[in-house]
Amino acid sequence: MIVLLIRHGQSANNLYAGSHGHDYAAYMAGRHPEPPLTEIGKRQAQLLAQQMVAAATPTSAPTPVEGAAWVTAEHPIERIFVSPMLRALQTALPLSRAVGVAPQVWVDLHEHGGVFTGNPQAGDVVGYPGLTSSELLAQFAGYTVDGGVDEQGWWSGGYEEMDACYTRACRVAERLYALSDELGDVNIALVTHGTFLDALIHNLVVPGEPYGNRLHFSHLNTGVSRIDFGSERRLALRYLNRIDHLTAELLSR
Repeated sequence: MIVLLIRHGQSANNLYAGSHGHDYAAYMAGRHPEPPLTEIGKRQAQLLAQQMVAAATPTSAPTPVEGAAWVTAEHPIERIFVSPMLRALQTALPLSRAVGVAPQVWVDLHEHGGVFTGNPQAGDVVGYPGLTSSELLAQFAGYTVDGGVDEQGWWSGGYEEMDACYTRACRVAERLYALSDELGDVNIALVTHGTFLDALIHNLVVPGEPYGNRLHFSHLNTGVSRIDFGSERRLALRYLNRIDHLTAELLSR
């Protein structure tokens, strides 16, 4: 099973962090609980979708390594799983249309922290429910919601601490192993978030290493990593944080 791990495009909070990222209190005071993609983020998502289709399209002519968009040829995406957060849902939309696959909302792919405002360090956090099932399907027709999202939304946890995020990443890793056993030779994409991707890849690549001790797996907006799942829980990390589809002016974090 081939798994493509994709971070969402630039969000309004990512842009805001560019000017407040070193002042934690100021950033937390001004961030949005459910930020949409910026115009740059939308462009990043479109280019990602175009590249995924191009990389999986057979060609009779050999592709030169120098200047090639992807050194490793990709395979057509057959399933897309997406976080219930707005920025991830928006990122998955052009990819879904390009490859003709309806995304499936997987609540456990949400970002660390959850949907909230306030400063966790100051103890003034206010939680929000996130998109309801009706709101989600009204904005993203064709997406499927198998569980965890209803008319009350999907988030009720206030602020999620990092240890809880890592526990959730471990749960996603186990489900990926199960999907590999169940589905076999299939190519899937997960559209999710930077800190969650760090936790997930950490669990997959160094499961015995305490999270946060030494390693950090970073992703720029719409960065793509690929992990192949083999038999007996064997893994191959093919690449990490690929951004070949982006031009220099569209790089963001």
